[in-house]
Amino acid sequence: MLFGSQVLQAQESAVSIKTMRQEVLELVNLKRSIFLQAPFQMRDSLNNLAQTHCINMAEGIVPISHDGFKQRDSMARIFFPMASLIGENVAVAQDADEIVEGWWNSEGHKANLLGDYTLAGIGLFFSEEQWYCTMLFVR
Repeated sequence: MLFGSQVLQAQESAVSIKTMRQEVLELVNLKRSIFLQAPFQMRDSLNNLAQTHCINMAEGIVPISHDGFKQRDSMARIFFPMASLIGENVAVAQDADEIVEGWWNSEGHKANLLGDYTLAGIGLFFSEEQWYCTMLFVR
């Protein structure tokens, strides 16, 4: 059973994750627009897959990496059986700008941001003064 302060913390966390997710998406789509790429369409099913990975990284269950990507890929294909390609970016940073700029300055991550994907999901988890972020891409 959650008590008053716990409920408030859970609500604040959900609001900040939703706000942060929107900020990351807007920054990524702005970068894509510079290269005449269509904006990503967010999907809750992908957000949830990405969210679980962020929690696992923050709690030290898996390293900050793509460990378990094959399982996330398989799960995403259940939701999107016609998917031809699935990609992933991960980051740990202080804010949305740092997340997106870090990806932008990495050749492989930038390739995913500008890739021929149409759908995306963003998971976020705040722990120890930093955001853990996973972004999944689907074509």
